[in-house]
Amino acid sequence: MSEKPFEGIKSIEVPKIKLDLPYIEPRVQSTIISIKEIEKAFKKKQEKEEEYKKDLLQTLKNIEANTVGLSEIVPLLSKSNESQEKIAELLKESLDIAASKSKEEAENKWRAIMNKANQLTTDVETIQKIHGFANTILSLFQNLSN
Repeated sequence: MSEKPFEGIKSIEVPKIKLDLPYIEPRVQSTIISIKEIEKAFKKKQEKEEEYKKDLLQTLKNIEANTVGLSEIVPLLSKSNESQEKIAELLKESLDIAASKSKEEAENKWRAIMNKANQLTTDVETIQKIHGFANTILSLFQNLSN
């Protein structure tokens, strides 16, 4: 091995770096401020995404809760009995709650449906299903009108 390992290598000139504090300091401060602004914007974006996810999940839960009653209503209509048409009419009236102009009007329609359901049949299960369906529509109306 040669005693002069760097022999033959030309010297490389490295430019002199001027460390001028009055020049560097404002740029460093500006960079720090920019990083903080980016950090705030990123955090705000994450918060909005989390809020959106929570809202979406709540909407899906509401949809699930509101459609559960439909599986109970279909068998009522498929039964072959003398009150089938009257039951269908009550269900249509229940849907009319959603078209109400005010909370009072919706509640009046709901009360009328409750009374008609009680007079329609003595079958407790049928009455409960009609009441449940009307309650669901009234709840939807109230949630949307708030």
